[in-house]
Amino acid sequence: MRDNQSLDINKAFKFYFNDPEWLSKTVVAGLLYISLIGIPAVSGWLLAIQRREIEGEEATLPAWDDVGDFFVLGLKAWLVLFVWNLPYFIL
Repeated sequence: MRDNQSLDINKAFKFYFNDPEWLSKTVVAGLLYISLIGIPAVSGWLLAIQRREIEGEEATLPAWDDVGDFFVLGLKAWLVLFVWNLPYFIL
């Protein structure tokens, strides 16, 4: 967290609903999540949301126009988590 900012709980809960197209973007994410192949894409989409907030960009949800990029980002995150947890799998 940045030193000059405090945590605003209301902003954290309202962030998702500030986007006027939040419902359609959520439906797309839900449909992709139902299919097992879409889970990495949804993971990448959620990472893109976090990245936008960290970088201080506009507070809207990313559009689903680059599903392939979200899919690759999600696969990279899953790979990092797998390697991170590999010692536990071995033990």
